[in-house]
Amino acid sequence: MPIPNREEIDVFGTLDERVACKHFLGKTVDEAFDLFMENALHYQEDLMFMGTVGFQFYVPALVRYIDLEVGDADAVNCFVGLLEHRLSYDPQSVLGVASLLAPACRSILTRYEDYDVTAEAYGDLRSRYRAVISRLESPAA
Repeated sequence: MPIPNREEIDVFGTLDERVACKHFLGKTVDEAFDLFMENALHYQEDLMFMGTVGFQFYVPALVRYIDLEVGDADAVNCFVGLLEHRLSYDPQSVLGVASLLAPACRSILTRYEDYDVTAEAYGDLRSRYRAVISRLESPAA
């Protein structure tokens, strides 16, 4: 898959999409991974609002970050929120990479304690992840 162009990241011309372009336009997946290593919470938000093609291209970098960065409860919390948001507003963007995202979500659940997630701070992320996995694996999602 080629690096997304401006129109594939900024579909509707919103401020959020323009910011996503500022951060991601012209970047490879490895360069996007470096952004997440620098500040996952800041750059993860860009994935919420960019176009489908951009999201599908760059989300593997975030998955790689989350897989490597155990102890980052904030990233695990935001990741499930990102997936829930995209499933609500652009389900095809998420379902198009479900073969990557469902195993990533299962891995988070398997290693949940490694992320230092506390129910007091984040609520019940496990049930949210199970609901996302169900949608990712459902043919009628």
